[in-house]
Amino acid sequence: WFNEKEDKFKIILAWALASGLGVFMGRAFYGHYFIQVVPALAILAGYSLLKIAGSNWRLVLLAFLALIFSMDLFSRISFGLLSPELISQKKYGINNFVVAGQVAEFIKQKTLPKDRLFIWGAEPEVYFYSQRAAASHYIYYYPLLYKDKKSQQARLALLTELKEAPPEYIIWVEPRVVYGPLLNYVKAGYNYLASFGRWQIWRRKRIK
Repeated sequence: WFNEKEDKFKIILAWALASGLGVFMGRAFYGHYFIQVVPALAILAGYSLLKIAGSNWRLVLLAFLALIFSMDLFSRISFGLLSPELISQKKYGINNFVVAGQVAEFIKQKTLPKDRLFIWGAEPEVYFYSQRAAASHYIYYYPLLYKDKKSQQARLALLTELKEAPPEYIIWVEPRVVYGPLLNYVKAGYNYLASFGRWQIWRRKRIK
């Protein structure tokens, strides 16, 4: 199919391999991580089609365009019949982005604009939706999950921030990692208020 001496093919192939290596380097294979591979593979596929087609390139191009059009039409029909909420539930589950809006509205009704929140999880959009400021500069918990010294220091810094300026509400989003000292802090200084699926809402205890 290919003449290996062709510089163009070598560049495209190297690009595809480098993109694939970029996916594997993180050792975490989330769907959006593979986006970096798509451009190189798309060009490589087009290059391959031209080589395979030879003199029949017009017929191959027509078939390829028909395939692309069919895929686009199918996706438009599939997603066009669903609301944004249903699309979100179908792709990410019922307890994610749709619930985030509900939680944010609940918080907005229960708080004043000056009140601050803290979310233990990976849902910083609640700060935006509720128009309430974060009580810590750690707006999601990913930097706090590792076992290295830097993450340990970050967890201690988080506790210090919360103790010095306690937020009115803490939202606990059923995390994959539970930080014991933080959980103890929440249970000691906050009352459980409500749940939205896997989201727990805690309100600061009032001093009598």
